[in-house]
Amino acid sequence: MEANVYFFAALVSTGIFLLQFILSIFFGSMDTDIDVNADGNADIDMSSVLSFKGLIHFCMGFGWFMYLCQPPYIVLHYLGAVISGSFFVFVLAWIYKLCYKLKQENKPEQGEELIGRKCEIYTRCQEQEQAGTNYVVYIAINGAQRELTVRSIQGKSYREGDILTLKDYKEGIYYID
Repeated sequence: MEANVYFFAALVSTGIFLLQFILSIFFGSMDTDIDVNADGNADIDMSSVLSFKGLIHFCMGFGWFMYLCQPPYIVLHYLGAVISGSFFVFVLAWIYKLCYKLKQENKPEQGEELIGRKCEIYTRCQEQEQAGTNYVVYIAINGAQRELTVRSIQGKSYREGDILTLKDYKEGIYYID
């Protein structure tokens, strides 16, 4: 009889978890919840772990552990179930922490912040605006590969695939050499 209670608790909590999971995957963009973080410090706190989701995770771990144990139950079974449920809550907190890292905002890098970065020559530009040779290069900006137009300071000629360093930035133009 007692095993049925644990089975029911585990089954209901797992069902709620699966329902939340499916709804968040297929209807996650239709979020109507408003979260305001006035201080800008995205951090995990106890209220997000000790929430409905935390309770569901604890019940899943506790319920399935107790269901898999055979009666008569002893203190070690209950201790193992509490540890199992706590482990599920710990995994939830760890996933929250990883998700908060994904919310990190990138500040745009531009201008003189890119001086000294390595870039790879992609192609030579056809039009010549002023003295010097213009190239399109690949460069890592904010963790992503971007194309950037640069100019050779001394009019030197480079081949595609050459790795160079940005040397200067004047009046909206990047220079290599």
